[in-house]
Amino acid sequence: MEMSDVVKPIASPLVSSSPADPPVSDPMATSCEEDDQNSVTSSPNLEAKPEIFLSHSGAQKPFVEQLCIDLERHNHFPFFDQRDDSLSKGKKFAPLISDAAKECKVAVVVLSREYLTSTWPMLELVAFVRAKRSENKSLELLPLFYKASVADLSEESIKNEWRPRWMGLVRSERGDNVEEWAAAVREIRAVNGLNFEHFGKSEMKYREEIVKQILKLVPSDLLFDTSKISDCDRTWEGNLPELPQFLLEDILNRLEDAKDISKAKMVCKDWRDAGNKIRSLRIVCLDVYHERARENRVDLSSSKSAGSSSGSSTSSSSQAGRSENHFIFKDQVVKILEPMSEIVQLRIEVEPKLQSKTVPEGERRRTDFWLVDPYFLRLWLPKMGSTLQHLCIVDYGQQAIMRRSSIIKILSKCCKLLKTLDLRNMFIDTNDCDEMNLMASLTLRCVKVVGEALQHINDKMPKLQTLALLGVFGAEGGNLTFQDMKVLCLGLSTPAKEVVMELPKLEKLQLKMQCPTKLIINALNLKYVAFNLEVLEPSKVDLRSMSGLDELLYGATSFITLSDLVGKNRPHLKKIFLDIPCMALGEDGRFLGVLKDIALQLPSFSNLHQCEKLNVLNIGPGLWHSMEMQVQVLSLEERWPCMQTLILHMIPHDVEAAIRALGLLLRASVTSLTIFIHTSSPVTRELMIPRIEEVARRQNIVPQILTWTKSLDFSCFSF
Repeated sequence: MEMSDVVKPIASPLVSSSPADPPVSDPMATSCEEDDQNSVTSSPNLEAKPEIFLSHSGAQKPFVEQLCIDLERHNHFPFFDQRDDSLSKGKKFAPLISDAAKECKVAVVVLSREYLTSTWPMLELVAFVRAKRSENKSLELLPLFYKASVADLSEESIKNEWRPRWMGLVRSERGDNVEEWAAAVREIRAVNGLNFEHFGKSEMKYREEIVKQILKLVPSDLLFDTSKISDCDRTWEGNLPELPQFLLEDILNRLEDAKDISKAKMVCKDWRDAGNKIRSLRIVCLDVYHERARENRVDLSSSKSAGSSSGSSTSSSSQAGRSENHFIFKDQVVKILEPMSEIVQLRIEVEPKLQSKTVPEGERRRTDFWLVDPYFLRLWLPKMGSTLQHLCIVDYGQQAIMRRSSIIKILSKCCKLLKTLDLRNMFIDTNDCDEMNLMASLTLRCVKVVGEALQHINDKMPKLQTLALLGVFGAEGGNLTFQDMKVLCLGLSTPAKEVVMELPKLEKLQLKMQCPTKLIINALNLKYVAFNLEVLEPSKVDLRSMSGLDELLYGATSFITLSDLVGKNRPHLKKIFLDIPCMALGEDGRFLGVLKDIALQLPSFSNLHQCEKLNVLNIGPGLWHSMEMQVQVLSLEERWPCMQTLILHMIPHDVEAAIRALGLLLRASVTSLTIFIHTSSPVTRELMIPRIEEVARRQNIVPQILTWTKSLDFSCFSF
């Protein structure tokens, strides 16, 4: 099971440098979500039961992750093992998976050869069949023949291919039974599924049809419909059993979603009062609200035209009435928040479907969905000043990025208890802020800032422990002197002049940006570094006191700085990732080609030989391509790193060059080999498998050969 708490690197939708971009721990994973659940209530967070279960093997994770996103755009939030709300940290996942199988309405089974030979996917399949035969008879099974065919589920395949492999996977102490596994496969075989081959091998068309079929089985629901919650005087006062107020409050605090809370508040007065004392709330602005607002605008315009033509007072009166009933999302937000006096954690966000929608040029002149409008903020933020500790706002970029907001200034003056802040898709003015001495975590993502923003943050939030700037435009530099900072991610999309870091407690650092003219890093306790930085003339990089690194993730076209880092950390380095950001991927992950004008260099593998503690070497697709292209040069290396685990991400172009490069890397020390081959590589996985297995067999290694589409596997790293 791969790591899920990561910040995805910001990359161009057409030209992806993400293969070279390692993830860094998401500060808000411990602020706006996990940490809040502990600080807000002592009871565990009770999410709505998932109606859809996405069952898959690790090899199909990229495909299933995109399918999950597609479903989320239709307001379905499936059980997916890469989502924290499905598998919570610190909990045993076997019971969670079993419970979800018993309670879901649709089990989507992404079949592949890896699925049929992996323990947990098979246990999930058995759980579905058990549930369908007992307590969940209405459960719908939807098999997806993604990397497998119906023939792979035949009796002959079960007997000759799968059963022998299952014998090595079953555990009697867990109650596994090979016969039950075989019966589960027969059950899924009998269900009419969707075959990837029938969609021209287009993953996008395939996913669209999958979502269409799922929506037929489980209709979508709005996150919250503000048209139904504006008047609570219509609540029903039936003969409900009386519950203590503290118990009602505890029940409603487990809901979090504004839609669910609003429905509960309609039950009766006691429930309404308890709903006003919830401590955690999530409000989502759906695309349908935007459509409704635009339809109202068109209707009003038509009414004006009709009234002008007829000159009748009746038409004018009708127009006024319609104007009063206009749907204005921000007004509804104020109504929802108005009676709530104990909010500790708040998340307001615009859904991805609305964010990505193409809109007319005139949309940017409007402000009706600008969530960090200072006037709008002052309508509700001051009332939360005595309780609010965690805030996340994902704004509507089409409107917000064009207008400067003083949101941090407003927060600094009225929300003195604020600890974590996550702001996305907006233009932030950090001038004239008061000190925010309790702030421990700040995340800015896809944000434009004023030139002095870094210095303002340093001066006004001195107690920060985590700072993540991802896709931040406009910062001109700063002197960072946080005494307690442990995690720093600098993803500046415009070049700064000078950045100086004096961070005595820093442990994790990710640099993904254009190199400043001057960059000085002094961090004595640094253990983990992700370096994705092009150092071009006349830029100067001064790396001080960085001699205790355990892990290094390095992605750049030049390996000069790599040599410096390796030279200082040879006695300590245990895990290394290397890549060149030269491979172009489409939005769907399809390989588009090798970027031109990027030098394909090679690092000195001989230098890595001296890393005596090196356990893991992970190579990205760009560097692998360079190794294929320069395999003759590669063969001149006299010494090679002595790692135990070798992980390769490749988009192979030349079979012979790839196999030769693999043979050079496979030292006697290697005991584990995992290779990820891109799903749209010029040389297919099927052609590569027998050649890879032949080379690995010489060293008695059984390779694991998987696929990748968008995301690389960084699960072995601590980021």
